[in-house]
Amino acid sequence: MIGAAALPHVPAWAQAKGGELTFASSAPPKIATGKALDFFTKRATELAGAELKIKSFLGGTLYSEGTAVQAMRSGEIDLATISEGNIGAFTKQMFFLNLPYVFGSPAQMIKFLQEDSFAQDIVRNLEGEGIKVIAFIENGGFRVITNSKRPVATPADLHGLKLRTVDSPVDVAVTKAFGAAPTPVAWAETYSALSQGVVDGVHIPYGWNGIGRIFEVAKHVTEVRALLSVQMIVADVKRFKSFPPKVQQALMQAGREAEAEALRLSQDEVAHWKEEAVKGGVKIHTATPAEYEQWRTAGRSVWPMFASQVPQALLERLSRAA
Repeated sequence: MIGAAALPHVPAWAQAKGGELTFASSAPPKIATGKALDFFTKRATELAGAELKIKSFLGGTLYSEGTAVQAMRSGEIDLATISEGNIGAFTKQMFFLNLPYVFGSPAQMIKFLQEDSFAQDIVRNLEGEGIKVIAFIENGGFRVITNSKRPVATPADLHGLKLRTVDSPVDVAVTKAFGAAPTPVAWAETYSALSQGVVDGVHIPYGWNGIGRIFEVAKHVTEVRALLSVQMIVADVKRFKSFPPKVQQALMQAGREAEAEALRLSQDEVAHWKEEAVKGGVKIHTATPAEYEQWRTAGRSVWPMFASQVPQALLERLSRAA
């Protein structure tokens, strides 16, 4: 245990638990999500004043997503982030966020997560499982399909192309439904895989295309508006309840403000990378209403495959959402 004399500026409640709060996230600090997380920590400490200090480790410098939550649950760290895809290792409550064509915009998704009765029930269920959700941080806008081979307007145009996928059954199923061949590739290897023809394209947000230099080797973008992503700021329920009321309130208020900040930052990030892509010779195609219906029909065709993992009432509610 760290003594008070060793940490004179750390409040007594934090010293008793080992010092300032430690926050770990895999989100890179230079993308909108990382900037929103930085806003969260600064705003929380501002609201709590001398009652709170937070030491942040972004970009996976301390833990990966899954191991960060494991460390949070075991008490090694205090706060973590995890995406809707990776939280499946700990709970099935958020599985519905993996499905394509659930929401029509990032703002609609966040509003649903903040206010809808289904979402509020899910947050309460997560607390029953020991996970306290502090905020839902929108993660870079809609994914876009970027490929190195040819213009793509409809799912038929993807036939024969290999799209990089992650280790997610939904990601693989959606890629197949779109007509492409799913090819698993680690993010760190994606640029070289595209350069060498191991894959022909990716389905990721604009910001990830930008920081991953994907636009250098893939010059065709198609906006299909299928998938959004969130990074959830989470804490262990018992640990969170041990914080003084002022600290709890500061974290929750900062989380809500960070949700709004993330939406703004993501919008700016998308605009920035679209401009940079065009400057670099990338051709961007936005699906027309008729084309969009083809993508939407193909994407939603995978819903029945995962119906057992989403309550029927929620599935019906979501079917009317976008």
